Amino acid sequence: MATFIALIGLSISLTTARASRLASEREGRTDAPLQPFGSKAVCPVSAGPGFFHCHALVVTDAAGTPVVTALRNAAPGSGYGPKQFRTAYGVEAAAAAATTAVVAIVDAFDNPNVKADLDVYNSTYGLPAFPSCAPPPATNAGCFRKVNQTGGTSPLPVGDMSWGQEIALDVQSVHAMCPKCGILLVEATSNTFANLLTAVDYAAANANVVSNSYGAPEFSGQTALDTHFNHTGVPMTVSSGDNGYGVEYPAASRYVTAVGGTTLTLTAANTRSTETAWGTAANGPGSGAGSGCSLYEARPAWQAGGCATRAVADVSADANPSTGAAVYDTFLPSGGGFLVLGGTSLASPLIAAVYALAGAQPSAPTYAASYPYANRASLFDVISGTNGSCDGPFLCVAGPGYDGPTGLGTPSGTTAFAATQTAPTLRSISVRRSSQGIVISWQTGQEPGATGFNVYRDRAGARTKLNRKPIASTANASHIWRDKTPGAKPTYYVELVRPDGSRTLYGPTTAKVTSSR
Repeated sequence: MATFIALIGLSISLTTARASRLASEREGRTDAPLQPFGSKAVCPVSAGPGFFHCHALVVTDAAGTPVVTALRNAAPGSGYGPKQFRTAYGVEAAAAAATTAVVAIVDAFDNPNVKADLDVYNSTYGLPAFPSCAPPPATNAGCFRKVNQTGGTSPLPVGDMSWGQEIALDVQSVHAMCPKCGILLVEATSNTFANLLTAVDYAAANANVVSNSYGAPEFSGQTALDTHFNHTGVPMTVSSGDNGYGVEYPAASRYVTAVGGTTLTLTAANTRSTETAWGTAANGPGSGAGSGCSLYEARPAWQAGGCATRAVADVSADANPSTGAAVYDTFLPSGGGFLVLGGTSLASPLIAAVYALAGAQPSAPTYAASYPYANRASLFDVISGTNGSCDGPFLCVAGPGYDGPTGLGTPSGTTAFAATQTAPTLRSISVRRSSQGIVISWQTGQEPGATGFNVYRDRAGARTKLNRKPIASTANASHIWRDKTPGAKPTYYVELVRPDGSRTLYGPTTAKVTSSR
């Protein structure tokens, strides 16, 4: 009898603790991060040639079994929720504002319970109900829709419980950060390159931002696939991987924002307390975020130094499973409940949501991966932690400025993810003859974010670039170049080069060169 009473008392105590945690979450307080026995990859890491694997990691007990809190509408046993992520990364005000942004999430296979589980997640954390709606081209704002890789509502792919956990993590993480954003879940038929990239094409054509939380080891033919990610104005976030130092594709693509991982701890008010590069001494799944120099991808114009090729990552967010997200998923053999999930699969949708909160502009002529590089001061700089051993320490050890595991840092509000700072324009060009040849002058209407300029001379259709190195952008937005050997009847062009590598050619100027003293 005494044992029975003790068990009842323990049950009441556990229930009270969960309820207390839920109240703390709503009031802005948090508990210490989970100290798990371990974590494991939810998808097979060796998917084989031509296949991507998902990057989600689930917290497990000593036996390697996922830790599940089964009670519906009760606080999860651990893991961060919406209030904690939004406050830690300074986006509470942006998340409360109205938006028409749509975030597409690309995953493989189907999670048939994803919307019902999202409803439970919302009720648990006191978020408003989130309606379902028709797929594009119907209105997209503030609702959820699920389609197959070509946009159809039927047939959907077969269910897969491993990718199902990835799907639940992605959907609930985006919704946690941007509760008013529309969500378009695009489910590929399988995890082959062909199927997932078909889903990426549909997502990019029908959303403002696209989140991808999967990868594969780099391979020699990967650059041929880059066309699927080559979209100016549409942020394409990709998780950098969970196996520590090393580069995966598509995070290596020069057109995407490669998202590394951190260990995020919070204050009692849910503000950012400490943040370090996520990594452990172990090898394999759960050993830290991917980073390094790509074997095959060219370095984008907005990156400089360190690697002769593309460097991974660009930015980062929470990824360590021990400071992971509370995720409600019932598509499991046990019937499921609240899990704690992490990996760079958590970081990618968090960053995708911040891009959406920043006001993603699909018509912008620049690549969204360049935006953080134009405003580094608007990021938290992560300066400690490591994800392994490497030849160039900055590629695997966090420090001041850019580093591989965390990139430029983590969000401090939305400013670093907005398009406006990398859209310089040219206002005017004038040409005059002087005693030293011809002087080409130009004025920029908006210069912040410009990499530099090139000047071309055209004679009878033959165009020559006059400067050997780009003419540097300056604060006064006024520039000149002297052509000392103009020849007969020249015309001139000025080319503006943006940090994302995009270029705009202005001109030609009139062939009638005015004379001056």
